[in-house]
Amino acid sequence: MASSLDSSSLSPERFSVSGRSTQASQIVCKSLRYVVENYGTTLPVLVTEASTFADRNTAVSVNISSNGWSWLVCGRRLLIWQYGHTSQRHNHCHELTLPPSDLAHKAHLVAVYVAEGRENPSCIAVSPEGTVRYWPSITHAGTSVEESADLHGQECDSLTDIAPHGCILATTTSTLVLVNPQVSAGRHSVTCRTLKAPQGWLGGLGRRMSSLIFGALPTSQVTETKLVKVAAVESKDYNSQEWQVYVLSDHSLQKWLLTTGESERLLYEFDVKRLVREALLEERWETFGGNSTEVEVWMLDMQPTDGGVVILVAANVHTSNDVWYALAKVPTDDLIPPTRFAWFNTLKNKGFCHDGDISELLAYQLLLTKDTAYLFNNHLVAALSLPYRFEDWDTIEFLAVGDKILGGAVCRNIPLFLSKVHGLVSVLPSDCSPFDILNSSNMSIADSTMALSDLTSSQFTEGGFHVTVTEADLEEMTLNNDSSTRLKAAFINYVNKNIAKSEQIVEEVFPMDDEPVIDLDAALDTVVLSVGQDLVNDVPAGDPRWAEQRTPGSSIGSSASLQILHQLEDKQKAFHMYLNFLKDIKLWDRFSAVSNRGLVTPTSYVLGEYAEKIRAAIMLYSLQQEHAMIETAIKRVLAEQKEKQSHLGLSHQDLFYRQVT
Repeated sequence: MASSLDSSSLSPERFSVSGRSTQASQIVCKSLRYVVENYGTTLPVLVTEASTFADRNTAVSVNISSNGWSWLVCGRRLLIWQYGHTSQRHNHCHELTLPPSDLAHKAHLVAVYVAEGRENPSCIAVSPEGTVRYWPSITHAGTSVEESADLHGQECDSLTDIAPHGCILATTTSTLVLVNPQVSAGRHSVTCRTLKAPQGWLGGLGRRMSSLIFGALPTSQVTETKLVKVAAVESKDYNSQEWQVYVLSDHSLQKWLLTTGESERLLYEFDVKRLVREALLEERWETFGGNSTEVEVWMLDMQPTDGGVVILVAANVHTSNDVWYALAKVPTDDLIPPTRFAWFNTLKNKGFCHDGDISELLAYQLLLTKDTAYLFNNHLVAALSLPYRFEDWDTIEFLAVGDKILGGAVCRNIPLFLSKVHGLVSVLPSDCSPFDILNSSNMSIADSTMALSDLTSSQFTEGGFHVTVTEADLEEMTLNNDSSTRLKAAFINYVNKNIAKSEQIVEEVFPMDDEPVIDLDAALDTVVLSVGQDLVNDVPAGDPRWAEQRTPGSSIGSSASLQILHQLEDKQKAFHMYLNFLKDIKLWDRFSAVSNRGLVTPTSYVLGEYAEKIRAAIMLYSLQQEHAMIETAIKRVLAEQKEKQSHLGLSHQDLFYRQVT
């Protein structure tokens, strides 16, 4: 009844985690290309006890949220803690009691979030039968309200946060229910409303378009579909509170749109399984015999990415015991269903099915960071570099007695996994490990890790662009007398969607009622260019080696990456957002000109030059691996500029590519 991965292809990269590291570095283990490290504070005692001493018949599950909160479900016990909080040695744990149920509760039916204007997190939990319990604050366990989702016997599968709309409750048969907590006259309540596609002439356009392109879905599939995953992506439009919700079932993919003040819309639904079969036959014709009817396909997981979603699939030919895996990106920006994948990669490693039991081979889940895909199950994590080049997985197994991976998530582009033995760990490429950097600089983890509770609650992300500034620092920047610092504060408020505050700061620094100044090197032009230059030369926020050069008001922290190429790409996105800010806040039309290398140059041209320099730096870095002379030239430039490598371990490349201008 056992199943195993193909050991011949995995053995060169396989590594076992069989015991806790005792090194001060907190490195648990290393493989050839990846390092496993403890992350954040130790788990609360209640969590450790619950996961270790739970009765064998009691289901234990964990969910790790990207907002810095995690929770464990053990029977009817719900334990909630802040996993990234580092300002205190011991982490506090909140315990709540879940609704009664004849079925096993699970962590994916719980959502913990911080509502706008509130300090303490709220919590929504749903029993498998559909009883909804809402706590306005997790600090008051005895204060909650209940409501029934009225699912007519359907079993609940997952709960997805889409604040401020509430949460999307999904059943195992792909029914969607909007769970919305409300407060009126000081009284808290919860409403539950099933989402339904409009039945009017235009309402069914998405489904009919899918039928025209792919043919009608089988009747049995339309009436009942097995849910695989729900993923939600918040709109990047500042002026609308809009969510795109993707629902992956065993055969189809739906795209919903939820907008404040409007009815939900099902944009389209299409047969994604058919696309997978066609792509498999196109890429592996000989393997799958050229007959799509002989290929069995399973949808395993889905994660959102820039411009679409990535789906993890498994496939098997009826005449073989081999199980193949593939990653496929579905482009979803259009309002009509896609007719082909943006890319489709069959993975080199495959599973082998023994005695007809395939369940373990289909238990993989997917996590995505900017440059890596992570496949994991209860006992191993497999890492694949992106873009994928048909190479072996780098596999790390968790084999200590009693160990098990309880859950995984990505927080600030760091993949995190909760192990019963090792607690919360990160799995990162070994050439960019933050803890290796800390070892070389004798810095403490507590000194270099920023507490999530201190960060601004709304970190804007556009393809990986993060602004990492504390609320206290932002307030200090706002009150600063320096015009450049205050313009940075306005930009950060713009990024955090606080447009009114951003406009207020700009009006105070550059009042509109002033007479237009058409003059060389005017204050507005020089300040705008100064901030732009600081932005493209910003030090990486995620690299502790640069900590000494980060001071409030000087650094925005636009990149959380530890790799130079990604730092440059993040700067490019941050600078693009800065240009949007200048246009949206109506500063762009007020530009004049500045003295630039002895010439009078329009301010907008200088900003364009900064953008070109970022692109040039990215291109130069991509060529460096092929041409050794570039490294020699970099060292010569740094020598002429009298730039020296820091004792914190900064390389010549770190110093050179940081200062783009």
